[in-house]
Amino acid sequence: MNVNFSDSFLIKRVQNKEGTFGYLANHKDLDDDSIIKIIKCMESEKEDIINFFLANPFIKDSGQPIDDFRVDDRLMGYVERYYRDALTFNDAINSNKFSYKERLNASIQVSKQLREIHKHDLLFNDICLQNQLIDKNSGHLIDFDAVTTKDINSFETHYVLKSRGKELDNDSNMDKLKQAITNLSLIYQIDIEEIILYTTRDVNNIIGLFKDNRDIFNLLNSYLDIYQDTPYFDILEKNLADEEKTIFEAGKVRQKINRII
Repeated sequence: MNVNFSDSFLIKRVQNKEGTFGYLANHKDLDDDSIIKIIKCMESEKEDIINFFLANPFIKDSGQPIDDFRVDDRLMGYVERYYRDALTFNDAINSNKFSYKERLNASIQVSKQLREIHKHDLLFNDICLQNQLIDKNSGHLIDFDAVTTKDINSFETHYVLKSRGKELDNDSNMDKLKQAITNLSLIYQIDIEEIILYTTRDVNNIIGLFKDNRDIFNLLNSYLDIYQDTPYFDILEKNLADEEKTIFEAGKVRQKINRII
């Protein structure tokens, strides 16, 4: 999609609740199912990633770029699908709009979308609650402008995790570990990211919240082993299928959180 600079006033800013990393916009030539992600700093690496996704439409139900967005032939961002009836994971945590099964399904679907990114030797980097959506049908991974190849040193992320004071390496395991945190936040309806951002970034403290649930604890722990490739979404579906058990476990996690705050 290419527009003239003289028409650019037709681009309307859409409120971004978090106010970070550019902004969303719309345009008279787009239908209601699409939205524009404007990127403030269009580096060559980001341009390459956008072009890669445009040439490889492989991630179903995600916010993967579906068209470029240019002003007078200059790449300014990309067009993505707009999930009008969806909430971000962080908004859904405090909402009763979605059932337990819908929250579990959204977590599994977004995990599968992340796996597709990893299959192409890419890192998402910025896995967080606000970059994932849930609606009645599925989960949707959005905001692809922080995606990089695995061999890049500079990347965007909302937070990094530490272990005993040392920052963990940014790799596919880190993506999966953060995905596990966002999934459990949504399913347990506990904002674990808030604890990470304001109380502790030590991954051992976060994993320790789930020690009473041995299956989840072992799975989270396995992400720290570079030789593990656990199919998280399959185990998630199996071990969290019992809603009553999960509600009980969530209560125990909340009690532990009160001790570390």
